[in-house]
Amino acid sequence: MVYTARVVSTSHASGRDNDVALTEMELLEQNQRRLGSLTGRMTTILNGFDRRLVKLESSILPIHKSTQTLSRISSNVSEVQKELDTSLRHYGVVVDDEPEILRGPDPRNPWPYLEAIQRVIKEANEAPGGEASQAGSKRHRLTEQGARKVAELVREYTAAESRAIDPFSYTQQGLALPGVSNECLTSDKALLQFLYTLPEMQHNATASAFALALQSYASVRSTYLTASLDAHMKRVVHIAAMTQQDSVPAPREAHVDYQRGTLPVQEFCAVMLSMVQQEQNAIATLFQGMAWEGWRGKTATCVLQPLVQAVNAMMPMLLPRLHHGLNAHRYMVLDFIAQTQAVFGVDGQKWIAALQGTQCDTCSFTSVLGSVRQDALLFFPELLRDIKIIPVQQNHDALQVGVSDIARLGMVLLRGLVCFQDVMLFLLQTMGSKNWVEGQASAMSPDALWADYVKDFMLSIVTSLERTVAAIPQPTVASIFLLNNVTFLQKDLRALAQALPPPVMNAAEHVVTHALRTAHTSYLESWNVVVQALVDDQSAARSGPMGKFAVLSDRSKPDAFARFYEYLQQMEQIHRTHPLQRDTGLADSLRNDVTRLISPLYAVTLSKQRSTSQRSARWSERDLDQWIAQLYL
Repeated sequence: MVYTARVVSTSHASGRDNDVALTEMELLEQNQRRLGSLTGRMTTILNGFDRRLVKLESSILPIHKSTQTLSRISSNVSEVQKELDTSLRHYGVVVDDEPEILRGPDPRNPWPYLEAIQRVIKEANEAPGGEASQAGSKRHRLTEQGARKVAELVREYTAAESRAIDPFSYTQQGLALPGVSNECLTSDKALLQFLYTLPEMQHNATASAFALALQSYASVRSTYLTASLDAHMKRVVHIAAMTQQDSVPAPREAHVDYQRGTLPVQEFCAVMLSMVQQEQNAIATLFQGMAWEGWRGKTATCVLQPLVQAVNAMMPMLLPRLHHGLNAHRYMVLDFIAQTQAVFGVDGQKWIAALQGTQCDTCSFTSVLGSVRQDALLFFPELLRDIKIIPVQQNHDALQVGVSDIARLGMVLLRGLVCFQDVMLFLLQTMGSKNWVEGQASAMSPDALWADYVKDFMLSIVTSLERTVAAIPQPTVASIFLLNNVTFLQKDLRALAQALPPPVMNAAEHVVTHALRTAHTSYLESWNVVVQALVDDQSAARSGPMGKFAVLSDRSKPDAFARFYEYLQQMEQIHRTHPLQRDTGLADSLRNDVTRLISPLYAVTLSKQRSTSQRSARWSERDLDQWIAQLYL
């Protein structure tokens, strides 16, 4: 029973599956019929579309060909328009910009002119064909012309504030030297900046309008410098020539008076240095913060080079000869050293600093300073030798016992040296040891060397004086000559006491005092012949009176008084012919010394003569004192 039920169930399930399959088959058949119908309809539509497409293509093809024709026509029109635009641009440059550019900028308002140049450059860049075309070439020429007119405007701006001046009229009044104003520098800077941006700077910078503008600025300022300083430069050279070209006996310094500062080198150098520094400051302002900083050195060189060359050329004319025996005035050389060092420093450091950043020649000037110092070191022995060549008199002339040229000119030389003590000390410090004494190389301080030199200088004068009278047979005349001259030296030396340091004064005074003492002793020794006449024969017979002078009544028997009075007459004749200086106190000193030398002995001799049986008229002691006193009036 169970089995029967299972069979019935299976049969029932199989029947349902068949029904489903039949249903699906019917559905597939319907879909196939619909698809076939749709495919037929689509085929019909496509066939119709293809026919219509063929018709459309046949109608569009003429339109396409017409469109291509119109495109070619449009391209031709564009080309014509470009050519027409080029022609119009060229016509606009010729008509509008060219006259304005050729006319040049308005100095009071140059900006429209710069805009016109920029407009031409812009049009030249945008135009087809570039500079190769006629319009491009025209614009390029206009740009160059305009740029050079801008460069000329830089020159005009600078020249307006570069008229030559007399700088010394400003310095004498304590006024600052005029320079290029900030307004002028600002205007120049703006124009230079414009020129620097022009296309030509990229192709040929050295031949550009920018380079021309800088050259114009430099040329104007260099002319201003040389023109402002030229007159004073010639004045300095003229003064030097007047001092050095006269034909005078050697040594020149003893015959041609030269006061310190006569050669106005310091004033000239100070103004020149100030003007050079001023130009450097102006150039620094002009180039500050700009892209053309690399042009600064060249511009500064162009500004300063003419002045530097003029100064270097002036030096040989200023100091043509610096050696002994030639025409250089050595005190002027010392003055030159002092004045240049006061302005430029010992080795010209300030001059080198002022020309820093340029290619100007600084070596020529600094080498002159060094050469002058080296030559000045030779002055120490030269001046000592010069004292020996000062002529006193011709050989056939009688000796004059007044102040000789040796003493007078020697003190002139010394006074001149004292005026340059600071320079002498500097030179002695540079030298470091004596160069006026052969074989002397001991290290000494400059002050000690200066004292030593002044002592040797005075010793040379004294030695020359002594050598002058060494061959004179009359010791009294020789000693009077020395007394007069050495006393003169002492007087002139004491007049320098305020100028000379105490050690120097003491060293020189020692030489003169010793020489004066020696001459004084020699003079007193020349009276020994008078004294000896009294000592030799105090017991001789008395002679008869003859006025105030006692002579022998019998010439064959001369006594002591006869010789004594004869020698007194000789001494009187010598003193009248060769007088002592009266204004120095020397005569009073000698009178007292001679009185002390002769009067006591005369009194003794006179007393012995009175003790004889016969008394003769003789000078009294008072008469002798009066005679001696009268001798020194």
